[in-house]
Parts: sequence; structure tokens; C-alpha cells
Amino acid sequence: MEPVQARNFWWMLTSSDLFTTIILIIIGVISVFAWAVVIKKIGEFKGVWRGYRWLTRNMRGRSFNEIISLRPPRKNNPFANLLDAMRFEYNPDSSSLVARLHEVENRVVVEELEHFSRGLDILASAASASPFLGLLGTVWGISKAFLNIGLHGSTSIVVVGPGLAAALTTTLVGLIAAIPALLFYNYFTKQTASLEAKMHEVASKMILLASREEKG
Repeated sequence: MEPVQARNFWWMLTSSDLFTTIILIIIGVISVFAWAVVIKKIGEFKGVWRGYRWLTRNMRGRSFNEIISLRPPRKNNPFANLLDAMRFEYNPDSSSLVARLHEVENRVVVEELEHFSRGLDILASAASASPFLGLLGTVWGISKAFLNIGLHGSTSIVVVGPGLAAALTTTLVGLIAAIPALLFYNYFTKQTASLEAKMHEVASKMILLASREEKG
């Protein structure tokens, strides 16, 4: 037997008018884009931290020349890109080696943060816009319910039901779309900040080694 809650929710959906349906479609489209960003970002950050663990493990006990000669197993990784950039700019005969490596560090970090920040605006928009769209549907549904009461002179469920269904449905769907988007936005923002810190940490260690080898 079909659960009562499922029947009630389906009734709320099917009893919605055109305006409510449009709001639900907009929230649904926003949610689809938000979840696409979430799935993509989860995969990206898994690769990021694999690359970080691989590099820090292989840096131990090696010289700067040996580190920049490493070939990470995965390309298109922030730490692999940092290695490539330092390898390209490295010139032991340069009088400004450390300064140039710091420039490389800052440039690569900015580029990677820009890349990994893409899509977060979609999550922020979903988190902020979905509740307001749900509220719009709520106001519309309640207004419709009061209008029906005035037209029919009755407060029976048949009269007020469609309006209340629209109000409850849009409120529920708006919150369902907004809450995960907000949580994942905060999570990926922290992951991006952590990525920035780890990239500077790795680069600083490499530049320190290069400075010591240059003096020694």
C-alpha cells in the first residue's frame, strides 16, 4: 500500500496551478545545476588531495632539483602544475632565483584558486534564491486560499486545499534545494581556502630548499 505521506505530497504537486508549477520548475532547474557543480567539485577535490599527499610523500629527503624532476601520476592537478611552473622557471645561474620562484608560486596559486572557485557562485545563488522562490510560492498559495474563501464563503479543504498545497509545496521544495546548496558552498569554500594554504606550504618548502642549495 502506498504511504499516506507519498500520496499527500503527490496530491500537492498535481493540484498546483500554473504559477506554482513555474516556480517549482525554476527551483528544480537551479537545483540540477547546483548538484552538477557539487558532483564535479567532489571529484576535483579528491584529485587535489591525492596529488598533495603524493607530492609531500615524495618530497621527503630530496633536493630541489630532484623535486622539480618528479613526474606526478596525475596531470591537471594544482600541485603538478606548481611543479611544472617551477621546473620551467628554474635557472640556477639566475641572480634572482628565489624572487622568481615566489612570483611563480603566487601566479600558480591565483590561477588554481580561480579555477577551483568556478561554480561556487551557482551554489551561492541556489542557496539564496531557492528560499525566496519558495516564499513567493507560499505567498501566492496563501493569497489564493483566502481568495477562494471569499469567493465560496467556505473554509472547507476543497476550497482552501489547492492554495495551501501550493504554499506548502513551494516552501518545501525551496528548502530542499537551498539547504544542501548552502552546506556544500561552505564546504567547498573551506576546501578552496585549505588548497591555498597547502599550495603556499609546499611552495615555501621548495623555495627554501632552492635558497639553501643556491647559497651552498
